[in-house]
Amino acid sequence: MPVNYTAELKAKIAIEALSKTNDLVSETAKKYDISTSELTSWISELQENAHRLFSDQKESDISSEVFDVSIESDNDTFVAAVNYGAEEEGLDIASITKWSVLGIAAVIVFIVALIPFSQFAFNSALDDANLNSTYYDIEKLNEDANATLNSYGVVDGESGIYRIPIDEAINKMVSD
Repeated sequence: MPVNYTAELKAKIAIEALSKTNDLVSETAKKYDISTSELTSWISELQENAHRLFSDQKESDISSEVFDVSIESDNDTFVAAVNYGAEEEGLDIASITKWSVLGIAAVIVFIVALIPFSQFAFNSALDDANLNSTYYDIEKLNEDANATLNSYGVVDGESGIYRIPIDEAINKMVSD
């Protein structure tokens, strides 16, 4: 049955296998023209962090670690802005009021200017419709004819011809 090794133990075994002799360290330092102490510090750094190679953590998980950073400055506003991600500003009531009143005034002026224009356009369209339509002329003639047929009046005063409503004239003719 295979034994499960931790990432740290895997790294330790691999480094131990690489650095069996100190002669190898001094030969490698000579080969790359670096000091033995510098190469030794690199080896110790590798020993400290090599377990990450065998770790299940992804590289993006390692780079997304959150660090607690403290900022000190004489400017308290700057420190607050960095800590909270934005500069804290108070409400500027005067500016908000000024722009609100200006916006409302612009809307009112627009509406007041729009009302006479719409009335003019409506009246102009109605006048055009009346001028171009014979329907209203026919209606007017029918109204005048009905008024004449249903009212009393003088047709020719010198000849003694008078007008009576048509319903009365029919009733009179039927009764005679």
